[in-house]
Amino acid sequence: LISTIAVFLAIHTPSIGPVRALTSPVVAIYFLFIILSTLHLDTGLSRLAGVFSAVGYSLAALYVFLDFPGTGADADALVYVTSFSYAGLLLLAGFAAGSVAGQIQLHVLGALRYGQSRAKLAQLHHDMEIARSIQQGYLPKSGPRIDGFDIAGWNQPADETGGDYFDWQLLEDGRIAVSVADVTGHGIGPALCMAACRAYA
Repeated sequence: LISTIAVFLAIHTPSIGPVRALTSPVVAIYFLFIILSTLHLDTGLSRLAGVFSAVGYSLAALYVFLDFPGTGADADALVYVTSFSYAGLLLLAGFAAGSVAGQIQLHVLGALRYGQSRAKLAQLHHDMEIARSIQQGYLPKSGPRIDGFDIAGWNQPADETGGDYFDWQLLEDGRIAVSVADVTGHGIGPALCMAACRAYA
């Protein structure tokens, strides 16, 4: 509508005149607004911008040909064809902008989904690192002291967490109870099962 108002102002500007207003650079404002409509990423809005532009320009052209009788008589067929070709181009530009807006929308949504999945993966990795550090905290930090023996333990799960477990406990009578466990599978499930078994032990 802003573009149509600009064309109507150009029609009544003495230096431009009615016929030149229909082919003046002012008409480019229609295309500018159609292009800018793609930024809303709404295909319907871009098409609507094209329809409004085509209708507005057509009304301006009809106004010139009907309200300025001398213009219509002096104008040759080329002026009529050019004017209504512009209207068709504006309509076509609106539908093309709608297609472009749709493609941009698909790419933006794809990028958002990719970003969200990356953020979720980073969060999951962070959570798994915390679970790993908690599980590693369950394991003894140093070996038991027994004369004549060197005892050590080491654990390397296949994933961040796993179902492997070992421990030793000094009993009241001086003996040592050694625990070695392997929950089937690896990952967070076996790690939780291992933590429960450790609590029972």
